[in-house]
Amino acid sequence: MSDYTTSSRIGGQLAAFAIGAAVGAGVALLLAPQSGEETRSMIARRSRQIKDRVSGAVEATRDAIRDQRQSTTIV
Repeated sequence: MSDYTTSSRIGGQLAAFAIGAAVGAGVALLLAPQSGEETRSMIARRSRQIKDRVSGAVEATRDAIRDQRQSTTIV
C-alpha cells in the first residue's frame, strides 16, 4: 500500500470522526435538559475531550506515517 493511500485513508477517518463529533455535540445541545450555564460547562468539558482525542489521533497518524516512511527508506 502506498504512503498516499495510507495517508488519505487515515485523513478520511479523522474527517469522519470530526464530523461525527460535531453532529453528536449538536444533538446533545438540542436535547439538553439543563440550564445554559450547565450546558456551557458541558460544552467546554466535551470540547476538551474531543481536542484531546483529535490530538492523540493526529499524533498517532504522524507516528504511523513516519514509521511507514522509515520502513520504505530502509529497504
